[in-house]
Amino acid sequence: MRGADHYFSTLRQFACTGVPVLDANGGMIGAINLVSVDRGNRADYLFGQQLLAKTAHRIQRNLFEKEFNDAMLVTVSRVGRDHVLSEDALVAVNEAGMIIGATSTVSACLEGANAASLRGQAFEAIFHVDSNRLVNVPERVVSIPANHGAAVNLTVAVPKTAAPQRVPKPLPPGPARKRRLPPSLQQLATGSHSMAAACRRARTMLEDTAMLHLEGETGTGKSALVAALLQTDAPDAPVFDLDCATLGESDADTDHLRRVIEQARVVSRMSYGKGVRATLVFDNVDELPGASQAELRRFLNEQEEHLHQTDDHGHDSRLRVVSTSRKPLIDAVNAGHFRDDLFYLLTGSKVFLPPVRRREHPEVLAQALCAQLTGCNVTFSAEAKDALCRLPFHGNVREMRGALQNALATAQDNRINLLDLQQASVGAPLASAIPKPVCAIVPASPVTPYDERSMILDALANSRWNVSEAARVLGMGRATINRKLKMYEIRRPTLSRPAHRRVN
Repeated sequence: MRGADHYFSTLRQFACTGVPVLDANGGMIGAINLVSVDRGNRADYLFGQQLLAKTAHRIQRNLFEKEFNDAMLVTVSRVGRDHVLSEDALVAVNEAGMIIGATSTVSACLEGANAASLRGQAFEAIFHVDSNRLVNVPERVVSIPANHGAAVNLTVAVPKTAAPQRVPKPLPPGPARKRRLPPSLQQLATGSHSMAAACRRARTMLEDTAMLHLEGETGTGKSALVAALLQTDAPDAPVFDLDCATLGESDADTDHLRRVIEQARVVSRMSYGKGVRATLVFDNVDELPGASQAELRRFLNEQEEHLHQTDDHGHDSRLRVVSTSRKPLIDAVNAGHFRDDLFYLLTGSKVFLPPVRRREHPEVLAQALCAQLTGCNVTFSAEAKDALCRLPFHGNVREMRGALQNALATAQDNRINLLDLQQASVGAPLASAIPKPVCAIVPASPVTPYDERSMILDALANSRWNVSEAARVLGMGRATINRKLKMYEIRRPTLSRPAHRRVN
């Protein structure tokens, strides 16, 4: 069609408005345009823009709901913006409490936030509310204060299960459904999908087999996971905890193990309610002496013989047995320190807890730990985030918490930089102006640049521009740091001071 034949040629003036259409991940997939007669009325332009923006938002929202249909969807809206054309946002949260996606309108609800910056963050660290609290009150509005600006409303929609059938039928055998982790387990899985999967597997093992063996390095959260599982499934059930590392080869120690087992047996015969059983917890089972290993083996054999036995009320009469070890139990077997028959009895329901260095987002875990330590949101510089992803953390969560606590002692304005983290982790000042200790923190791989100028600025900020203190931290002389301030054109920030009147 030629321009002269187009019906717009009959219009003296017309207005054209267009907005982009985005997919669930924020990628542009098209545009919507609206052409109208230009009457010179500003309200027409505003209405056209809002109408198209609302339409584009509806399209992205529908695509977002299909993309994240198996996640918890939280609607975020600003308090007081309840008119028909107001924009809200959708945030997708996985079972570990991690934000895995957000619509583009989230920037209008949360100042300083966007979909890209929220992805990979802990929901609790951003909104200061546990996502499981929202699950307990689905479809209800929860108002919370935002970090900046007005408060926001949160409304949760839990993942939809299969459509209800008219005639109830048993579910066919297949993989178990994913269940949302309880709050305590969710905190253990912060920043790691693999840790969340390990928590789910441990809970299923303990429920189905009444046996669980946890392996993991020191500080990975074995004791915390056991406590969370027992508190979640049966908070009133009796627990008998025994540290096997405290036992020796004497007959008295073997008798002590036997007495603990007998006490648990007696208590298990008492009624504590439906599905509630006593639990025996053997910490550091790889250090169990030989005589005690034989006693534990006899007990576990009896447990197998009573696999399908129930009490007078029809409940499972077996004791629940949980064991933990810091090192792989198979290594103790190969070294001849652990019985192989006991090994196979214990590890039939084994779960491995990944160390921090193998988890997907250790910086998110660090942010959650800082929120627990300070009660507020703590940010990290780009260099500090790189270091957190590369530090070995052989003490895992325990070591990370201690390093962050030390780093917060020197951090300014709730912001941790690489120098704060370096002092907390390495425990020694820089040997020279060249940032060699940074290489000790971060292995040889593409990292965020941390040059000498940035290092000096961080040291000055931490010391509140006390040049002498910054020089001591950096291992420089005062004359050297003054010379470098001139070389890098670093100037002391000016502070406004009230004018003083001179009195004669």
